Amino acid sequence: MAIVGLRQINLRQRNDDEDTIGAYLCLASIDHFGQVLGQTGIGVSYQSCNAALAVTPNFEYRGVRAFQGSAYGIVFGSSRLYVGVDPDFNTIHDNLSTRRTFSNSNYEEHAEQSAIRIAISQGCTLWAHGDHAHIYVDFEPCPKCEPWLQDRPENYFVHYKEPLDNQESIIKLKKDVRKNEYGRITERKVNF
Repeated sequence: MAIVGLRQINLRQRNDDEDTIGAYLCLASIDHFGQVLGQTGIGVSYQSCNAALAVTPNFEYRGVRAFQGSAYGIVFGSSRLYVGVDPDFNTIHDNLSTRRTFSNSNYEEHAEQSAIRIAISQGCTLWAHGDHAHIYVDFEPCPKCEPWLQDRPENYFVHYKEPLDNQESIIKLKKDVRKNEYGRITERKVNF
């Protein structure tokens, strides 16, 4: 079991089913996190890496996208969930009652790791197309995440928007989507 596919997403051109699934997951992730992006103090910034994992719809994660006669739900993950803003993520960690910095995390808590851990903790079944699960990540899996995914018992097709060395493009896309959806981008400090 391992990463069976690793492909950069091109939102303007879709050549096959994999491209279409990756594009849907990418847009869902940007839309989901766009509600809080840029609000300093809660930890989910434009620079955060976010993920979207396709799961079989259930009561909690209903079908959100029809694809060739089936539907899938989405479990989201972020490299910044350590701040404790996601209740599902909090249930799988013991000491989130005290905020901790990203670098002190025992789990690393990268975007794809948090999405997969949340799905497992919630009893979700991975949605499969082409005999493998599908996960979207903003940035190409880093040197810590790629081996972690390779060691997973499931097969994953990993869709990503940008290589690690080109983060400006996805940051601009996130800002543009947020501005178009919610109007003027305002940075605000949230106190816990």
